[in-house]
Amino acid sequence: MIRLFHLLIFVMVTVLTGCDSIKRVGEIKHGTGFSAAEMCSRLFVSQEAETLIVEDVIRHKVFPLTWVWHVDINREDKQVSVSAPFIPGLNKKTAVYREGIGCSVLDDDAPESLAVTAVKKHDLDAKRISEIPVDISASAQAAIQPWFEETTADSFRQQNTYAVLVMKNGKIIAEQYADGHGKDVPMLGWSMGKSLTALLAGVLFDQDKLTIDDIALPASEIHPLPVRVKHLLNMSSGLEWDEVQYSGASDASEMLYLEPDSAAYVATRPQIAQPGSKYTYSTGDTQLLAKFISDRVGGGGQAVYDFYQKELFHKLGIGSAFFEHDPAGTFIGGARPFLKPRDWLKIGLLLQNKGRWNGEQVISEEWIDYLLTPSPANPYYGGTIWLGDEEVLGFPDDMFSMRGHLGQYMTVIPSQDLVILRLGILHAEDYPTQVMARTLEISQAISD
Repeated sequence: MIRLFHLLIFVMVTVLTGCDSIKRVGEIKHGTGFSAAEMCSRLFVSQEAETLIVEDVIRHKVFPLTWVWHVDINREDKQVSVSAPFIPGLNKKTAVYREGIGCSVLDDDAPESLAVTAVKKHDLDAKRISEIPVDISASAQAAIQPWFEETTADSFRQQNTYAVLVMKNGKIIAEQYADGHGKDVPMLGWSMGKSLTALLAGVLFDQDKLTIDDIALPASEIHPLPVRVKHLLNMSSGLEWDEVQYSGASDASEMLYLEPDSAAYVATRPQIAQPGSKYTYSTGDTQLLAKFISDRVGGGGQAVYDFYQKELFHKLGIGSAFFEHDPAGTFIGGARPFLKPRDWLKIGLLLQNKGRWNGEQVISEEWIDYLLTPSPANPYYGGTIWLGDEEVLGFPDDMFSMRGHLGQYMTVIPSQDLVILRLGILHAEDYPTQVMARTLEISQAISD
């Protein structure tokens, strides 16, 4: 009776507040999972302040959950448990930090075989860590200032910008960080990881270990037609998928916070369209690709960690980047990459230079061209990379971008030799337009 009473209170609060995030009692566990994951990763990876994490990141995503939750932070064991409403342990989700691969969300009853273990880190020799030259321009620095100026008291519409960097002609000409952040802080790129995953597929392509026509999901009773690598890159698998949000009930949040094996969950989704015929944005598609890549390099966990460190990050002189892994060991290529801001710029420069880095062809130009080719189902989307912008007009025709949840954006304009990176937390529904409009202003100010 007591538990029912508390649940009824939560329902009343949700209904009366017109909540846009946690709308039903059945969504509470999605919210506690999201909260545990963000608190764990941002405390133990990015080392952000607890108050900032709750106020900037979590509160608006799971409101009104923060009114009634119980949070247990174990700093010694690097674990975060969140339960709600009111009663500790109710709808509990726990995120556990593992050295080298960040945090994973586990159920209390998760079998030991699914508990993610730490990996053996491969620290890059300091002599091999490459730095992008810095030559700050006063005019470029002035152009990025509006990103850090809050013009409203409405916290839902505040910009919460953590980092903005501008690189032109291979040099950083503008760079600014919010308090608590800086050039040495690993920052979550969310769906910008999809483009990183596509680059890893390119490594296998160049090694003759992958083609775009390889079958990633075989035909079955619920999948009448096979899903190929090209369909996953183009977000056109034909699988039923609800991305919507990462805190309430959706396929994306179910996969990230409730399921121990992300790729296995995606494979349960029925096929509702012919592969290649319909664009549906899906982190699930990228997780199938991440699983495919993992299998090709010897499995998840240590094997795939070694692969993406050696074959991509270390070749760019990046020594601290990683993906978080799900409990089954698959790297969460669609949503959980952590890189320092200047290292994110290196990815943009690699794409701008058609896969070349310091004279070495890290990824073939053929593969980069494929990623930058409009997909059959969406002319504004290539191989995990956004091409142009449907809403904000005025960019050069060759502009493309990597985009992540809550406003993680890196825009590349090859004709201007320009890369613009923005990291932070934007909750407003129109944040894609906000980010790209501001990016256009910066690009025009610099090119004038």
